[in-house]
Amino acid sequence: MNFDTFISIPRTALEYAQLEVSGYPSSKFRMIERLNKEGVPRYQSQRRGGGYVYCFHDLPKKWQEDIIAHFHSRIQNEIEIRQKLSSKELDSTIYAAAPEYNQRKADKYLVLYSDYARLKGNALKDAIEKYNQEHPGQRTSYQRVKAAFKKYEQCGIAAFLGKYGKNLKKTTVPDDAFEHWKGLIWNEGAPSYEFCWKVTASLHCTTKESLASFPHVTRFCEDCGRHIPNLKFILRAMVKKVVAKIRVLHRP
Repeated sequence: MNFDTFISIPRTALEYAQLEVSGYPSSKFRMIERLNKEGVPRYQSQRRGGGYVYCFHDLPKKWQEDIIAHFHSRIQNEIEIRQKLSSKELDSTIYAAAPEYNQRKADKYLVLYSDYARLKGNALKDAIEKYNQEHPGQRTSYQRVKAAFKKYEQCGIAAFLGKYGKNLKKTTVPDDAFEHWKGLIWNEGAPSYEFCWKVTASLHCTTKESLASFPHVTRFCEDCGRHIPNLKFILRAMVKKVVAKIRVLHRP
């Protein structure tokens, strides 16, 4: 979420706390105490769940400036990360840390991508059929190759390496790594989850061994779902409301 989106509507005390602006409370109840102490007016929320919300422009001027500086700092950090870490450098780091089996799997798809990335439709199907005949021990399918190519163009080598380490009990997502990853993906216009994960992994792992046991991006996504357990139900309800309105508007 960028700054303009954040201030576009009144926000709850929890939403202000979740910004984690330096020098301000990071818990809901401490934030409520701070807002009350500063005399910030509160308004009844019209959102589901009720409660109270607070307008950004009602905050003390220094508080507003600190929030603006916080968003600016996040943007600058992301720009610096993109400048320092190219996708190719990240890919080579992730590839080196992967198990040998997954490296062989990636090698196979890298060759396929190099040879067939420009092919489409029947031409690609014919090429894959020929590949399967020539390499009976490494058979694949048109659907699998097409999906892998698309994923590779979105997130790099991680698409070809597979999901190793996803089910390991030791791959608990570290809190600091999760917060870093979450801070990247929740920016408007942020890169893919996988790219943000690669940035996070490269910054939190100093050795090949630590990177090899670092939780897979799917574990980060699962943790994100646990942090917002009702998100899918909220989105489903929103979709139903939109569909209902469309039906009313188009009713003869």
